[in-house]
Amino acid sequence: MEARIAHPGRQHARTAGRAPDDGGTRLLGMVPDSAIPFIEGLDEADRELAAQQIADFTRLSTLPEKEGRAEAHRLVHNSWGLACRHKEHALAVLDDLPSGALGRAMWRLTHVLTTSSYPHPAQQAFVAELMELMLADPDFAATIRRSAGEEPVL
Repeated sequence: MEARIAHPGRQHARTAGRAPDDGGTRLLGMVPDSAIPFIEGLDEADRELAAQQIADFTRLSTLPEKEGRAEAHRLVHNSWGLACRHKEHALAVLDDLPSGALGRAMWRLTHVLTTSSYPHPAQQAFVAELMELMLADPDFAATIRRSAGEEPVL
């Protein structure tokens, strides 16, 4: 998937010995091992979609606000469709996140990282709308709340 995404810092990150786009989250244990079967379960079309989603999400910050919000809405529905098509694996990834105090702390840290790394209104709209869809689904909501607590934020 990495080869599909243009990332100017890729070579530096590769030589530094860590994945270029994970912000060090694998090192912190914030990306569970069950993410591997999720990625391996994607067919070629869904891998291409996932790669394009990442590139398009990054591009949101370059768009005027109204156009960016419309594009964010489109991206949310693509992401949600991907999660629903691979629901078993997506739920397994979420289920592997820590629960209790550690889980709530991880979700709060993720919120801080998300809001500081992606401050553009369209990117924030993407995160909020995707979280809203996940919390509206009983399976995703139960799995997220087990880890994040009753009032999850992202």
